[in-house]
Amino acid sequence: MKNLLLLCAGSHGLNALEILRGQPAVHLLGCLDDRHPHIMEPPSLGPLSLMAAMLQQAQAAYVGLGNILYLKERRKIFLEAQRLDYEMIDAIHSQAYRSPTSICGNGLFMGPFSVIHARAQVGHNVCIYSGSVVEHDCHLSNHVFLGPGVHMGGWTCVDEGAYISLGARVASGVRVGAHSLVAAGAVVLHDVAPDTLVRGVPARPCGSVSEWVARKKLEET
Repeated sequence: MKNLLLLCAGSHGLNALEILRGQPAVHLLGCLDDRHPHIMEPPSLGPLSLMAAMLQQAQAAYVGLGNILYLKERRKIFLEAQRLDYEMIDAIHSQAYRSPTSICGNGLFMGPFSVIHARAQVGHNVCIYSGSVVEHDCHLSNHVFLGPGVHMGGWTCVDEGAYISLGARVASGVRVGAHSLVAAGAVVLHDVAPDTLVRGVPARPCGSVSEWVARKKLEET
């Protein structure tokens, strides 16, 4: 049995926790979190800076941060845990489907009724939420996040750190650029440039993701 650390305990972390608790080979020690130290059981073991010290007690980890405003922080936490040689485990719901001909990296999240079809390639630290479909021959790079109900046509490519929101549709063969953001309900018919926010039907560019995130973080303070 592997002792597991949950790295961040926001809403995504709690969703992953419900799946991980159903895996008999995993024993959850607790979570490390700088932002939400008291919202889950088992309780927080301290801040994320304790990752290295916790190697004496834990062998595996899962990154539970999924907030759209903190995707770069999510990537940073995953890479640090990987560097420390934690085993980055998957949280895959029993009602998800992953094709035996697909290739998937570590730290994969699959919600209920999510699908990865034949010959798809999925990188590390990827989230595929409930009811989302990654069709045949798609390529999802590291740290990609698909919200609930996303449908991707065959041969679609999603570059590192991109976020595709609730109910969006991406046409076959389209490329979604690195760290871009597809808004909820958008229908993407053409390639999306890196660091670009697109929305609408059909989806059109609406500015820079970096600027949008900076504005939203200011509104939080």
